[in-house]
Amino acid sequence: MEQPVSDIPNNTDEDELAQESNQNSQEPINIHEESSDFQTTLINEQEDEILPPKPKLQPIIAPDMFPPPLVTCDNPEDYPESYRKNSKKEELILTFVENFRRQYHYIYRDRKPIFLNPLNECGVPKFVCTTIQPTMLAFSQLFQWNLAADFIADHLNYELLEPAHELPKTLWSPTKVLADQRGNCFDYANLLCSLLIGAGYDAYVVSGYATREICYMDTTRLPNPYVKKKHEERVEQMKTQTKKYTVKPSKDLTSKYDAYMHQRRLDQIQAEKDRHQEEENRRIA
Repeated sequence: MEQPVSDIPNNTDEDELAQESNQNSQEPINIHEESSDFQTTLINEQEDEILPPKPKLQPIIAPDMFPPPLVTCDNPEDYPESYRKNSKKEELILTFVENFRRQYHYIYRDRKPIFLNPLNECGVPKFVCTTIQPTMLAFSQLFQWNLAADFIADHLNYELLEPAHELPKTLWSPTKVLADQRGNCFDYANLLCSLLIGAGYDAYVVSGYATREICYMDTTRLPNPYVKKKHEERVEQMKTQTKKYTVKPSKDLTSKYDAYMHQRRLDQIQAEKDRHQEEENRRIA
């Protein structure tokens, strides 16, 4: 028997086509995004072709403060042990100082290196602050700043820096400067600062730049300090002339006892300060 043919059409193929079209319609294609991505890639490729390759950054290494100069010490045995080698505290300080110097050089590259750890007369690096030795001499004339400065200027022979615009390679101790009776401007400043601190002044050493006349000790344009002026000679002559009938000066009514007690009180305060300073030095040592 023949099977009856159904009149209902078979729509399976049409349903599959409809589903595919729906899926395609759910995923829209953005033509603008593809074009913009293509343009950016082209621009990047063109920039890579035009611009040169970037160089690799090299680490900046600060140079040493000074090249190791040849410091010859004829008789190192004559110097104390602290002159010939550094203690552990001094080595620690030098480590911190070198770190600070390198940071300073990295930040201020256009400036000259700072004077922090020069070599002493034995060729040992020392922190510049340790070269100042507060000293109190037995001569009362050196307790005043102007007389101390005159003593150093007259007692020592000034040596020029070679070259004059550069820092010295070494910095001698005040003992060495007094023994040799010569030194440069840094040696003069260290010695004078040591004497002034020993006399009770709040003194500091400041380095900087000066005029050519000062650096080369050129005093040709300055007046001669040893030539007395005419009016000074006239004043001295008037002082020497004494008359018989002159007005006596008024009496000094200041109490000597009050002055004595005031000086005694000052001496007690100074002794107390010295005692506290000695205790502090023992505690630090």
